[in-house]
Amino acid sequence: MALAAMVFTTGAAFAQSTVSSSLSTSTVSQTQQTMPPTQTDSMQQADPMPQSMMTMEADRRPATTTVDGDTGLWFVPTAEVLGPRKWSFSIYRKNLDYEQGFTDVSTFPITFAVGLGERVEFFTAVEAVRRIDRDTRPLFFDTGTDEGGGVVNQYPFVREAWSGNDFGDVWVGAKFALMQQYEQDPVSFAVRARVKIPTASEDEGAGTGKMDFGVDAILSGEANERVEWAGTVGYMHRGDPDNFDLSNGIRYGFGLGFPSRQGLRLTTEIHGEMLLSDEVVGSSRLVAEDGSLSPLVSGNDSPLNATVGLTWQHRGGFFAGAGVNWAMKYDGRS
Repeated sequence: MALAAMVFTTGAAFAQSTVSSSLSTSTVSQTQQTMPPTQTDSMQQADPMPQSMMTMEADRRPATTTVDGDTGLWFVPTAEVLGPRKWSFSIYRKNLDYEQGFTDVSTFPITFAVGLGERVEFFTAVEAVRRIDRDTRPLFFDTGTDEGGGVVNQYPFVREAWSGNDFGDVWVGAKFALMQQYEQDPVSFAVRARVKIPTASEDEGAGTGKMDFGVDAILSGEANERVEWAGTVGYMHRGDPDNFDLSNGIRYGFGLGFPSRQGLRLTTEIHGEMLLSDEVVGSSRLVAEDGSLSPLVSGNDSPLNATVGLTWQHRGGFFAGAGVNWAMKYDGRS
């Protein structure tokens, strides 16, 4: 009987000294201290604020971050950006599963974002810890591209059952808001660009050692001041290491957050990637720690995940969240 991969997500946080913790085996947790877009200066002004500016400020909502660091839900970004000189800081634990090797990858990103003007947001995610667990025994086997004995497209150099704690990659990016609902546009629309700085160790299997980049289009909005929705589609290019020809992909996602203006919100998401190649081709075989050899051709399964979670947010901006992430196309062990 095949079991689908489901991950329980939890987190705990404290203001000022932010901490994230979990007792589960695989999680996505979020903690953040943020300066919300609704905050305004308390100093009196000689001239009254124009009506258009008052409407703009009233329509803005508190923001949370994605695992990538920009404004959004959990994995799905929104087209909103932080206001001028507003900032966010968060600590996550995210977990994703891959069919090849029945591989479980947990990453702990530390994120920071800042608003530059009314329409630009700069963000970064430093993957402070990455843990990779490969469950197949032997670690590699060559009985067909779809049998789970090959390499993972995103982490092709994994050759140990357990990686331990390794430093991951660093992502930097910017989001440009072209339409904003709070400015009376019917929806919000933004373009996001990200670049991976390859700081993860290739020798330890924690990364590829090559630069990646992605570009996304994002559409989002709020319906009846009750439900926040967001959808995104984009292209991810992966740099090829010397030993492998990796697949690029089309990333996508759609999510809902509700009630959008309450302190406790439910988030539901569907997110994944359509890989543009069905195979990862290697020029040589890897030798695993148990002596098994990787196949020269490994199958590629496009990941598809469903996320359901709760987020609590204080009026001052601090939030904590917990949820479940289900790898919908992961067959697991039979």
